[in-house]
Amino acid sequence: QIWLANTDGTGLKQLTFTTDPDMATGFPVWSPDGKRLAAYFSGTTFLLDPTRSQKEQPEATLPKDPRYRLVAWDWSPDGKKLLGILAEGDRRHIGYFSFETNSYHPVVEDSQEVGSWLPDSRRFVIARKNKLFIGDIETKQLTEIFAHPDRLDIRSPFISRDGKLLYYVAATAESDIWLLDLTAEK
Repeated sequence: QIWLANTDGTGLKQLTFTTDPDMATGFPVWSPDGKRLAAYFSGTTFLLDPTRSQKEQPEATLPKDPRYRLVAWDWSPDGKKLLGILAEGDRRHIGYFSFETNSYHPVVEDSQEVGSWLPDSRRFVIARKNKLFIGDIETKQLTEIFAHPDRLDIRSPFISRDGKLLYYVAATAESDIWLLDLTAEK
């Protein structure tokens, strides 16, 4: 479900009331003006008005397309595009939906990294394994900008809206095997 709250935790308000487990809502993304939320559920990206509950929402979705569906990760600073994973059957691309052209645009094919727009609303940052890249929606090129010195996996890179700060999660996967002797005396 999607909930809203003030930064101090007060004013809790539930926006969605889905009871079907296959319709679980996810990935809510704020528009830059704060007047809409894009949220993916049940194979569709819905555009929600945060001042209304799900029952009061007008039916607003990204257009149905026989080729693509978009799981949005970031709304462009100019408010004209949603960046995310563009699914095409079993294939996943990094792409965006343009509100100006009302259409979907793959940028990096056969890739499913999540990203964040830079302030120019043309370029975005993504992570692949232990590296960060800048992508460009016009040239469709990726340029490496950083490799983690400890080779830790980089995940969820985001750029501050003023473009002065890039932050990400660095992680490494490890596991332990524990043995328990069940024959030991009590």
